[in-house]
Amino acid sequence: MSITAAALTPVPAAEQDEALYLYTVGEKTKALKALRKDSDLPLAYAPAALELLLAGALPKTVEEAGRILSGRAPALHEALITKLRSGERLDALRILRKATGVGIVTAKRLIEHLLAPPQPSPPSQ
Repeated sequence: MSITAAALTPVPAAEQDEALYLYTVGEKTKALKALRKDSDLPLAYAPAALELLLAGALPKTVEEAGRILSGRAPALHEALITKLRSGERLDALRILRKATGVGIVTAKRLIEHLLAPPQPSPPSQ
């Protein structure tokens, strides 16, 4: 299954809310602009990102994008991890950008996320 920048580019919650509102009042073009306002979302992927937003599947954070990457593109995720383990960070960045079309900022943030040690789960109550 291929994965694109639309599914991997985090769009902050406020911009998602604004885009959803604009779409519901018939302002699709403004909704697309709102999605791109404070994100690295490439213009070509904005319509697909809007569809993901309407389906409730657009990431708000890099952590959510990382989970989407590992869940929907496990082979790509593993290839990136392999490159990172061997110290080839720049190659991992290039592979991610070429395979998905993500912008440089998103690619850098995702690579940094993959490099970060796993965070412990919060205690259950």
